[in-house]
Amino acid sequence: MDYLLVIGSLAVGRQPAIVATEVIMSSRLRISPSITIFAIYAVVTAISLVFPLPLQAQITNVTDDTSTPIPGAGHNYLGELNEAVNPANGSVSLRLQVPVPPGRRLTVPFSFEYNTSGIQHPGGTAGHMSWGNDLGYLSKGGWSYAVPRISVIKDSKSVPPPPYPPGQQGEFCNFFSYYMLQDLEGQRHALGLSVGEKNTYSNWGICPPAGLTGDYLSGGDDYYQDSTSAIPSGHIACTPPVNVVDADGTVYYFSNPYTHIGELGYGDSLPSWIEDRNGNQALFQDSGNGAFTITDTAGRAAVQSSGFGDISGDMVTMSGLSPYHINWETVQFSYFATGVDLGGGSYCSGFGGGTNGTLTSIQQIELPNGQSYFLKYGNDDPNNSNPYGLLSQISYPTGGWVKYTWGMSSPIELLRFDDSAGHSNA
Repeated sequence: MDYLLVIGSLAVGRQPAIVATEVIMSSRLRISPSITIFAIYAVVTAISLVFPLPLQAQITNVTDDTSTPIPGAGHNYLGELNEAVNPANGSVSLRLQVPVPPGRRLTVPFSFEYNTSGIQHPGGTAGHMSWGNDLGYLSKGGWSYAVPRISVIKDSKSVPPPPYPPGQQGEFCNFFSYYMLQDLEGQRHALGLSVGEKNTYSNWGICPPAGLTGDYLSGGDDYYQDSTSAIPSGHIACTPPVNVVDADGTVYYFSNPYTHIGELGYGDSLPSWIEDRNGNQALFQDSGNGAFTITDTAGRAAVQSSGFGDISGDMVTMSGLSPYHINWETVQFSYFATGVDLGGGSYCSGFGGGTNGTLTSIQQIELPNGQSYFLKYGNDDPNNSNPYGLLSQISYPTGGWVKYTWGMSSPIELLRFDDSAGHSNA
């Protein structure tokens, strides 16, 4: 039998992880049956500290366990589907790049992407931590439609803090923070913005409450600079528009960063437009539920999506091509991980136990030529199952396949807790 061995990275260091081995069956390389093949482990970050129930949460910062591998930046790209392994933490991502017709100097790329960093990453609220799944607009089950977008979290604090006299209650000060950009290349960037209400409640308190800093109306990182405006005094909390500009002068404009509201205050939005430094502009029309149209600089409907995550199926059409047909499935996950108790205080204690739930992941991508990629997860294959709901097999249109075997590793690299005031203790 013919085999092609695909070798991942060997992650070294103190971090909890899920370990994967992978082998592609192909006709490109013949290996004698007498030769022993050794597969090197690829490691996917996790934290062996869990809350009994799973958390659905957006990614709130760019860290080792949530960073997306960057093409051409030292990562190992393998196969037709563009498989990347991050050598620092062993996370695996897949990218099926779609041929979008080029625009006039500015082209908005599109791809279907799967990233293990978006599944079972650490999240939580004040006082405890838990697993989090990256469930947001155009993102679920590790899969996403890779188009530019912004995400933000809405939170609130009571003024004054409890306890309250009998029959009375406090007011809430709302604020928005953890702004994250996904750019044209699919990379995440923490924008460092925060805006909050500014209201006075008679005999009770003032927003923002004591202990919270003021607005952060500009920020960025090494690649992007961004800005927004303050929420006018006395107005109900809303997100003012955000401008983000890269080093080449390309501007992303988000008229309402909090358009699609999800679990636990998380919201996402597509840009209204993207414009390069020469004035060439791509327009975004967002119809909701994953349906959108991107009009390119030549005035064509370059990308059209009928929806995202619909079990009955979705379609994505590029100008000049037949549609891509996307079929989804529901994936079960259920597993146990140990907890760590850091102290006896009510706000600084670990949690141990099991976590279980479901993910919605892509089962088939049918290409415009009628050929398909097929994918399996979790317990789809009883001979190669895992309890985490993670990818277990890719079947290529050519008949080749990739299989993954997952397991939990024990070392812990980072524990983070937020106290009752919302301060991080990492």
